[in-house]
Formats: sequence, C-alpha cells, structure tokens
Amino acid sequence: MAVLREDIISRLKIAASGRDQEMDVAGVALLLAQTDFPSEPLAPFQEHLAQLANDLSGAVKDVDHVQDMAAALSDVVFRMHNYAGDTETYDDMQNANLMRVIDRRKGLPVALGILLIHIARAQGWAITGLNFPGHFLLRLTHAGEQAIIDPFRKAKRLTADNLAGLLTQVQGTSSKMQATYLKSASDRNVLLRLQNNIKTRALAEEDTDHALEVLETMTLIAPDSAAVVSELAILEAETGNFRQALDRLTSFLTQRQGHPEEAQIVALTKNLQRHLN
Repeated sequence: MAVLREDIISRLKIAASGRDQEMDVAGVALLLAQTDFPSEPLAPFQEHLAQLANDLSGAVKDVDHVQDMAAALSDVVFRMHNYAGDTETYDDMQNANLMRVIDRRKGLPVALGILLIHIARAQGWAITGLNFPGHFLLRLTHAGEQAIIDPFRKAKRLTADNLAGLLTQVQGTSSKMQATYLKSASDRNVLLRLQNNIKTRALAEEDTDHALEVLETMTLIAPDSAAVVSELAILEAETGNFRQALDRLTSFLTQRQGHPEEAQIVALTKNLQRHLN
C-alpha cells in the first residue's frame, strides 16, 4: 500500500509541476483522490470523464452564446448523468474526493466545478474558477459575453442580485461585494480549495494524520505557498515533530531565497528552534 501511495505522489508531483499554464484539473484531482484510496485504479474514473466530455460534444454544435454553453453543461452533467450538489450530507468528506463524487454522483461546489471545467475545456471553451469566498463559482466566457454559474445548483447562471444574496449567506448581512471575489482563480488554487475542504473536515474529526497527508499533497500542488508550508509545519510541530517541521521550513527558505513571505517563515523557524534548544 505504501509503495502504491509513493507512486501516486510521484505522479502527482509531475502532474502539478507546470507553473504558468492551465493544468489538467480533473486529472490532478483524481490523483489527489487516489492518495486516499491507493489500491483503486483510476481507469474507470478517467473513462467516465471522457464520457462526460463526449456527451457534451454530442449535445452542442454551434454555440453562439454563453447561456447556451451553461445550459449544455447543466443538461449533460446534471440531467443526463444525475449529478447534484450534496445538500443532505454536505460535510461528508467524500464530497471533496473526486473518485467518490463520481461514484456517488454528488459533491461539493468545487468538486462539481472541476467536472464542469474539465468537459468545458474539452470543447475549447473558456472557463475558470472564481475567488468567491465560501462557495465555489465558475465563469464562462465566449465572444465577449460572460456568465457566472453555480456548479452546486446545476450550473445555474447567477445575476448580480444572486451573487449579493450568496455573499450574504456565506459572510453575513454586513458583507460587501469586493472586486477580488469575481477574479479568476488559478487551476492550482482551485485544487488547493478542493484539498482544503478535506483537510478542514479531517481536523474537525481530529484525524491529524489524515490532515497532515492532505497538507503534504497541497505542498506538491503549490510548492511556493508559504501559507501551506507554514500550516503543515505548525501541525507537525503540534504533533511533536519539531525537527521535521524545522527542516521543512529551512528547506523552503533555502530553495526560495527572497520569497515575499520570507520574514514570516523566518519568524516561524525561530519559534520552532526555541522548542529544540
């Protein structure tokens, strides 16, 4: 089992190594899912992704407007293949594991969004995740038009009023829309958001070992993220692995001299060193 997981981690490093380009988001998400189920083959899930893309290709011909694109995505994923947002067991960890999402045909907004990104890009469509807080959204762009859609609600197109209402739900009545909320999220950040859901649920269940494993995968997806490496080092230190945490931070600083958040990493390193003296 350990050997299998090491192989998955090696493939994940390669898959996530591209820097400034679109990633195979669904492909990487399946590798992330497989780290939790290393004995399960990916082939059936890859075949399903291909089937979704083929079905979308068969459902559309000439797409003239973004609303047509959104309608086609909704029809294929949510009607033909019976996917849905999991409103009954939202906090179930399976909702963020793409293998289990495919098995169960339900999941979190970000997991369903990854499926939509995958099949839309297979058609050559322009689609990205957004930095909207608390609820993952997508933006479709075509011929000067754009539509913001909600993958949790069957790719429903959202109006400005819908977005304001959604923001109130996730941040409270005093919240105000910020321009940054509607900016595109990188594929790397979409995958981090997926994994963060699993990590948060693992910590809620006091499964520290699982949370550490998930954070390790997050460092592979975003090796330059000071926030991720810091969180991992802090959790390692909380479990008594001060030397491992310190070595991790030292390695990060050595490989990324002049990092914008170098001062914060140095401060955390000094704090850990006090525990070893």
